[in-house]
Amino acid sequence: MFLPVTAAVFAAGLLGQPLATDPPSPTVAKYRVTISAHSVIDLSGFGGGTQETNNVITGFFTISTADTTGGRTLHAVLDSMHLDSMSMGREAMQPLADSAKGAAWHAFVTPSGKVQNLKALTANAGARQFAGILAAVYPRGAATAKTGQTWVDTLSYTSSGDEGSTTITSITNYTAAGEESRDGVKALKITSTGTNTTSGVLNGMGGEAQLDGTGTAAGTWYLGKGGIYLGGQNDLTTDMTITTGSAPAPIPVKARSTITVTKL
Repeated sequence: MFLPVTAAVFAAGLLGQPLATDPPSPTVAKYRVTISAHSVIDLSGFGGGTQETNNVITGFFTISTADTTGGRTLHAVLDSMHLDSMSMGREAMQPLADSAKGAAWHAFVTPSGKVQNLKALTANAGARQFAGILAAVYPRGAATAKTGQTWVDTLSYTSSGDEGSTTITSITNYTAAGEESRDGVKALKITSTGTNTTSGVLNGMGGEAQLDGTGTAAGTWYLGKGGIYLGGQNDLTTDMTITTGSAPAPIPVKARSTITVTKL
């Protein structure tokens, strides 16, 4: 079951690109994005116990931006997707990972670093595991952040496909914590905490299911000279319920995910 991975990823994102006031145009950067997800599904409503999954997937991205009126355009391409570790479902997921190569998204980035109007040009169910990260591709609003500054951002994003439709609304509190070294480079450290709500409809072999949930997130982001995103990590915890006509009661799901981004 891959839902906990997708829901957690949609709650917050970590990729980045240059945020400088006058960056060269166009700019290109490559990133490795690793999603480590653990979930516990309570099947006591079916007379069973709990089902645990541990999945680790990695995507390699090329992200390019270019100046445009009022901001910058963003184009993201998934160069490859890898199933590093799958406790179950590898046979079903492997073809999706193999065919995810070349998935692409397009968006507009405001001068403050907020991604808007993200649209998938091509993306299958495997590639959509990363869509929520791209929806919050920068530490939103950090383009002009200075040490000691705090701000709040709200983001709502919907991802849809044959597997269903999920909407995540997140409220994130950011703090520009100060400067430190990141891989030998002077960087501005930005920390974040937040909450999120999840709702959606899933389509599966057993029919349609309703998804609802709430969660929390805590992250660390690093911006180098000129606003270049140097990497970071976001930890998410989500409590969800899945309601189907075949179950006598909603099925509880507890999910923990860690998103790690490395600039290559």
